[in-house]
Amino acid sequence: MLTLFVSSVQSEFAEERRAIKDHVRQDPLLSRHFKTFIFEDVPAQTRGPREIFLDEVDRCTVYVGLFGTLYGFEDSEGISPTEREFERAVECRKERLIFIKMGSERNRHSKMSALVAKAEAQLTRSIFADVPTLLARLQHGLVEILARAGAIDSERFERHLTRLTADDADGLVVEEFARRARENLTFSAPEQITKSDVLTRLGLLRDGRLTRAGAILFTSEPARHIEGARVTCQRFAGTEPVRPAPALQPFEGPLFSQIEGAVNFVLAGLNRPIGVRDHSITAVHHYELPEAAVREAIINAVAHRDYASSGAVQVRLFADRLDISNPGALPHELTPEALKGVHDSYPRNSDVMDVLRRMRYGERTGYGTTEMTRLCREAGLPEPEFRQDGGAFIVRFWRDWLNEPFLVEIGLHKRQIAGLVGAKAERRLTTQQYMTLTGAARATAKRDLDDLVGLGLLTAEGAGRGASYPFARNRPNFGSNGSSADPGGNGSKMAQTAPTPKARR
Repeated sequence: MLTLFVSSVQSEFAEERRAIKDHVRQDPLLSRHFKTFIFEDVPAQTRGPREIFLDEVDRCTVYVGLFGTLYGFEDSEGISPTEREFERAVECRKERLIFIKMGSERNRHSKMSALVAKAEAQLTRSIFADVPTLLARLQHGLVEILARAGAIDSERFERHLTRLTADDADGLVVEEFARRARENLTFSAPEQITKSDVLTRLGLLRDGRLTRAGAILFTSEPARHIEGARVTCQRFAGTEPVRPAPALQPFEGPLFSQIEGAVNFVLAGLNRPIGVRDHSITAVHHYELPEAAVREAIINAVAHRDYASSGAVQVRLFADRLDISNPGALPHELTPEALKGVHDSYPRNSDVMDVLRRMRYGERTGYGTTEMTRLCREAGLPEPEFRQDGGAFIVRFWRDWLNEPFLVEIGLHKRQIAGLVGAKAERRLTTQQYMTLTGAARATAKRDLDDLVGLGLLTAEGAGRGASYPFARNRPNFGSNGSSADPGGNGSKMAQTAPTPKARR
């Protein structure tokens, strides 16, 4: 029997906790596989509640968290049992199902808000308004867990057979795969091998019919057969997703062409400043984001996405960042933070991944996100962000160092951040623009802009009402006291006396 551990503030969710236990015990399917632990049923004993809670989390199979308004009793460190239990479930890599009470955000305790945000960054969570809705969504989540574990008969989505035959596969794409895979020594086959034989050897053709993975990889229009099997790319002039997007391009061909099309779309929208002539007479051109990191993120999105979802992979390029999102949640064994280090791989689509690896798309299992992090760090950029947002997993790249997390880190106040972020597309401010963006009076705007010049984030051109403030070309080096040693990389001495940014709050 598998164990559910129900975690919540008991007084707030007394009805829901008992309803979960009763439902699991009475349901014909769930009762065969699960038993439920709730603290109300624990008999009196010498062990303390905290020890009991955490021991049960260690033993459970599935952690079920109910989050609402209250945070609950705080221990000597200011942490509630609910948060302790959630952290232990993450640490032990338990399956985690999180349910959030609708409307609870209106009066939510600040620490519970932080816990909800923490959970939402890691997991797909569900909203429920009443007990029947909670039980229905719990049922769905538990059945999915049983299917993934093989406890009930459920074939991987990608391995279901379609009505398509080998004739529906694009012969040129299959031929190109076989040629490149032979060159890579990842596919041993004669040059005259037939299309059907290639697909059969890959496990993508069974009983004369293509699997869904075969349709995704090798048909000319996968989205006609697998809803959502496309990559949609958009480019925006500013930092917000306004409609209509100035540039919108869906890529719907075989998976390899979706990858290449999306990569080229992003690269076409990036700046490519001229580098230095270190080793030859030809200057090196580097994209503002590492090309290899962009490619890796797009490959990961199409390889690990949930193809049972009708949503497409979304690639959105903004003035300050690149967001790549795919339908589906991280495996429970992983957290967004774990992706920055070497980790095991838990592929959702093994057959798709197998073909991509044979083509040298993503060769090293468990290193893709680590490589993205390394490449950005070496390029002098912020590390990419990995987060779960509802039913979508998102990778975010910041296009340069002048981004909101950096501005918060160095201690700018909200008005200054709003001014800089609002002018990101133009990369230049005037006093009037700053006043419009922030609502500041002229004297306040002038003082703020002078401070930003002193910190090396802006440079100054002109004087008086005709003055303008271009964004600095290079990231200033902030010393241990937060002051800039060389603002804008322009040799200015202003920052030698610049106050610590943290003091400007």
